[in-house]
Amino acid sequence: MTPSSRHIFLATAQAYADFVADLVVALPPEAWARPGLGEWTCRDLVGHTMRSITTVSIALASPVERLDLVGPEDYYAAVSTVDHAAVAQRGREAAAALGADPAGAVRSALAQARADLDAVPAGADPLVRTALGGMRVSAYLSTRTIELVVHGGDLARAVGVPFEAPEEALTEVVAILGAVAVRRRLAQPLLAAMTGRERLPEGFTVL
Repeated sequence: MTPSSRHIFLATAQAYADFVADLVVALPPEAWARPGLGEWTCRDLVGHTMRSITTVSIALASPVERLDLVGPEDYYAAVSTVDHAAVAQRGREAAAALGADPAGAVRSALAQARADLDAVPAGADPLVRTALGGMRVSAYLSTRTIELVVHGGDLARAVGVPFEAPEEALTEVVAILGAVAVRRRLAQPLLAAMTGRERLPEGFTVL
């Protein structure tokens, strides 16, 4: 895998783990039941986002021989095929798995992912199974960084506490999602909004 994809993922996951730990201290217990995103509570959202870390370990334990998705752009181009009801349910199950110590659960998941990544031989970039097909670990890590940054922001908006993602992660996420916008022929309205020419239509998304 590329050193940068590993470094950016781990730095972002650490920032997210620290964010959750800070929220456990700052928020009253009932705050976790507030609306988080869509049908998820804040606790559900924390559980779902933690899966962006745990799925790295799951993927590394699931080698495949066929490359289906070359880059993170391919992964997000295939998102329309996802069973969103199943994703929502997995988020609720992950929330239950947080137990009485959400911060500890996220930190434990990160420690395991870090150990599993450390076990990958230097210079290797194995093919692994993901929810949408076989990918190189380096490309898959970029999708995990995107999930952490985007859902960290969702949680921040839900609780009114800012999430500070690493600058290098933000740079990577914007670049990848920009490439997804080009692929989906959404670059023009996105560029118009980014340069103050027009506002994006309600509900606009590149995903």
